[in-house]
Amino acid sequence: MDSKYDRLESEPRQKENPRKSANVFSILFFCWVREILAIGQKRPLENDDLFPLLDEDKTQTSTEKLNQTWNEETIAASNKTGNGHRLLKVLFRAFPFSDYVFILSIGLLPAVCNVLQPVFLSLLLPELMNSYMSYIQDSSWAYVYASGICMSSFLRAISVHQFGYHSQLMALRWKSATIGIVYKKVRELLNQD
Repeated sequence: MDSKYDRLESEPRQKENPRKSANVFSILFFCWVREILAIGQKRPLENDDLFPLLDEDKTQTSTEKLNQTWNEETIAASNKTGNGHRLLKVLFRAFPFSDYVFILSIGLLPAVCNVLQPVFLSLLLPELMNSYMSYIQDSSWAYVYASGICMSSFLRAISVHQFGYHSQLMALRWKSATIGIVYKKVRELLNQD
Protein backbone atom coordinates (compact mmCIF):
# COMPACT_ATOMS: atom_id res chain seq x y z
CA MET A 1 0.00 0.00 0.00
CA ASP A 2 1.56 3.27 -1.09
CA SER A 3 1.48 6.24 1.24
CA LYS A 4 1.31 9.78 0.00
CA TYR A 5 2.95 12.53 2.00
CA ASP A 6 1.59 16.06 2.07
CA ARG A 7 4.09 18.77 1.27
CA LEU A 8 4.37 22.03 3.18
CA GLU A 9 2.69 24.95 1.47
CA SER A 10 5.32 26.96 -0.37
CA GLU A 11 6.12 28.48 -3.70
CA PRO A 12 7.57 26.10 -6.31
CA ARG A 13 11.33 26.38 -6.17
CA GLN A 14 14.18 25.35 -8.33
CA LYS A 15 16.68 24.88 -5.50
CA GLU A 16 18.88 21.84 -5.28
CA ASN A 17 20.49 20.48 -2.15
CA PRO A 18 24.06 21.85 -2.21
CA ARG A 19 25.45 18.65 -0.67
CA LYS A 20 24.45 16.76 -3.80
CA SER A 21 27.06 18.57 -5.91
CA ALA A 22 29.57 19.34 -3.15
CA ASN A 23 33.18 18.26 -3.52
CA VAL A 24 35.16 16.39 -0.86
CA PHE A 25 36.62 19.59 0.60
CA SER A 26 33.16 21.13 0.92
CA ILE A 27 31.79 17.99 2.59
CA LEU A 28 34.70 17.70 5.03
CA PHE A 29 34.51 21.31 6.16
CA PHE A 30 30.72 21.75 5.79
CA CYS A 31 31.15 24.53 3.23
CA TRP A 32 27.99 23.36 1.47
CA VAL A 33 25.85 24.98 4.22
CA ARG A 34 27.52 28.37 3.79
CA GLU A 35 24.63 29.87 1.79
CA ILE A 36 21.93 29.01 4.30
CA LEU A 37 24.11 30.15 7.21
CA ALA A 38 24.66 33.52 5.49
CA ILE A 39 20.90 33.95 5.04
CA GLY A 40 20.28 32.92 8.65
CA GLN A 41 22.80 35.49 9.85
CA LYS A 42 20.93 38.30 8.08
CA ARG A 43 17.34 37.32 8.94
CA PRO A 44 15.26 34.47 10.32
CA LEU A 45 15.06 31.54 7.94
CA GLU A 46 11.80 30.88 6.13
CA ASN A 47 10.51 27.71 4.50
CA ASP A 48 11.58 28.93 1.04
CA ASP A 49 15.17 29.41 2.24
CA LEU A 50 15.61 25.74 3.09
CA PHE A 51 16.93 23.41 0.43
CA PRO A 52 15.16 20.13 -0.37
CA LEU A 53 16.26 16.91 1.24
CA LEU A 54 18.38 14.39 -0.60
CA ASP A 55 16.40 11.36 -1.76
CA GLU A 56 18.05 9.04 0.79
CA ASP A 57 17.12 11.42 3.64
CA LYS A 58 13.42 11.67 2.81
CA THR A 59 10.90 10.04 5.13
CA GLN A 60 9.18 8.23 2.30
CA THR A 61 12.43 6.59 1.14
CA SER A 62 13.40 5.56 4.67
CA THR A 63 9.91 4.24 5.41
CA GLU A 64 9.83 2.18 2.22
CA LYS A 65 13.24 0.66 3.01
CA LEU A 66 12.19 -0.17 6.56
CA ASN A 67 8.83 -1.57 5.44
CA GLN A 68 10.50 -3.79 2.85
CA THR A 69 13.05 -5.04 5.39
CA TRP A 70 10.31 -5.57 7.97
CA ASN A 71 8.31 -7.67 5.49
CA GLU A 72 11.40 -9.76 4.70
CA GLU A 73 11.99 -10.26 8.43
CA THR A 74 8.35 -11.25 8.93
CA ILE A 75 8.60 -13.90 6.18
CA ALA A 76 11.89 -15.20 7.60
CA ALA A 77 10.50 -15.25 11.15
CA SER A 78 7.41 -17.19 10.09
CA ASN A 79 9.68 -20.06 9.03
CA LYS A 80 11.51 -20.11 12.38
CA THR A 81 10.47 -20.38 15.95
CA GLY A 82 11.63 -17.51 18.08
CA ASN A 83 10.51 -14.72 20.29
CA GLY A 84 9.19 -12.35 17.61
CA HIS A 85 10.54 -9.62 15.40
CA ARG A 86 13.37 -7.34 16.38
CA LEU A 87 12.91 -3.71 15.32
CA LEU A 88 16.53 -2.78 16.02
CA LYS A 89 17.75 -5.65 13.84
CA VAL A 90 15.43 -4.54 11.04
CA LEU A 91 16.57 -0.91 11.40
CA PHE A 92 20.19 -1.99 11.05
CA ARG A 93 19.40 -4.07 7.97
CA ALA A 94 17.28 -1.37 6.32
CA PHE A 95 20.23 0.94 5.66
CA PRO A 96 23.57 0.17 3.99
CA PHE A 97 26.19 -1.55 6.13
CA SER A 98 28.83 0.80 4.70
CA ASP A 99 27.12 3.73 6.47
CA TYR A 100 27.55 2.01 9.83
CA VAL A 101 31.18 1.12 9.11
CA PHE A 102 31.88 4.73 8.11
CA ILE A 103 30.24 6.11 11.28
CA LEU A 104 32.13 3.62 13.45
CA SER A 105 35.48 4.33 11.81
CA ILE A 106 35.18 8.11 12.07
CA GLY A 107 33.95 7.63 15.63
CA LEU A 108 37.13 5.71 16.52
CA LEU A 109 39.47 8.14 14.75
CA PRO A 110 39.34 10.79 17.53
CA ALA A 111 40.36 8.13 20.07
CA VAL A 112 43.34 7.17 17.91
CA CYS A 113 44.29 10.83 17.56
CA ASN A 114 44.00 11.31 21.33
CA VAL A 115 46.49 8.49 21.82
CA LEU A 116 48.86 9.77 19.12
CA GLN A 117 49.15 13.31 20.51
CA PRO A 118 50.92 12.32 23.77
CA VAL A 119 53.05 9.82 21.84
CA PHE A 120 54.25 12.53 19.48
CA LEU A 121 54.77 14.87 22.44
CA SER A 122 56.85 12.25 24.29
CA LEU A 123 59.02 11.94 21.17
CA LEU A 124 59.22 15.70 20.63
CA LEU A 125 60.35 16.70 24.11
CA PRO A 126 63.58 14.62 24.21
CA GLU A 127 64.36 15.79 20.67
CA LEU A 128 64.01 19.41 21.75
CA MET A 129 66.12 18.81 24.84
CA ASN A 130 68.86 17.17 22.75
CA SER A 131 68.88 19.98 20.21
CA TYR A 132 68.97 22.54 23.02
CA MET A 133 71.97 20.83 24.66
CA SER A 134 74.02 20.57 21.49
CA TYR A 135 73.67 23.16 18.78
CA ILE A 136 75.29 20.91 16.20
CA GLN A 137 72.73 18.11 16.28
CA ASP A 138 70.13 18.04 13.50
CA SER A 139 66.63 18.68 14.89
CA SER A 140 64.60 17.80 11.79
CA TRP A 141 62.78 15.04 13.71
CA ALA A 142 61.41 17.70 16.03
CA TYR A 143 59.53 19.17 13.07
CA VAL A 144 58.16 15.75 12.16
CA TYR A 145 56.90 15.15 15.70
CA ALA A 146 55.42 18.65 15.96
CA SER A 147 53.70 18.11 12.60
CA GLY A 148 52.32 14.82 13.95
CA ILE A 149 50.80 16.65 16.92
CA CYS A 150 49.23 19.25 14.62
CA MET A 151 47.96 16.66 12.14
CA SER A 152 46.40 14.47 14.82
CA SER A 153 44.65 17.54 16.30
CA PHE A 154 43.39 18.48 12.84
CA LEU A 155 42.13 14.95 12.07
CA ARG A 156 40.49 14.73 15.48
CA ALA A 157 38.57 17.97 14.93
CA ILE A 158 37.34 16.94 11.49
CA SER A 159 36.38 13.42 12.54
CA VAL A 160 34.46 14.58 15.63
CA HIS A 161 32.30 16.89 13.53
CA GLN A 162 31.78 14.34 10.75
CA PHE A 163 30.89 11.69 13.32
CA GLY A 164 28.34 13.99 14.92
CA TYR A 165 26.76 14.88 11.60
CA HIS A 166 26.57 11.36 10.18
CA SER A 167 25.43 9.67 13.40
CA GLN A 168 22.67 12.24 13.92
CA LEU A 169 21.65 11.91 10.28
CA MET A 170 21.39 8.13 10.70
CA ALA A 171 19.34 8.62 13.88
CA LEU A 172 16.98 10.93 11.98
CA ARG A 173 16.63 8.33 9.21
CA TRP A 174 15.79 5.68 11.81
CA LYS A 175 13.33 7.99 13.54
CA SER A 176 11.53 9.09 10.38
CA ALA A 177 11.36 5.51 9.08
CA THR A 178 9.98 4.22 12.37
CA ILE A 179 7.38 7.00 12.61
CA GLY A 180 6.44 6.42 8.97
CA ILE A 181 5.95 2.68 9.39
CA VAL A 182 3.95 3.12 12.61
CA TYR A 183 1.77 5.71 10.86
CA LYS A 184 1.27 3.35 7.95
CA LYS A 185 0.31 0.41 10.23
CA VAL A 186 -2.14 2.55 12.22
CA ARG A 187 -3.70 3.79 9.00
CA GLU A 188 -4.08 0.19 7.78
CA LEU A 189 -5.78 -0.76 11.05
CA LEU A 190 -8.16 2.19 10.83
CA ASN A 191 -9.03 1.34 7.22
CA GLN A 192 -9.93 -2.23 8.25
CA ASP A 193 -12.65 -0.97 10.58
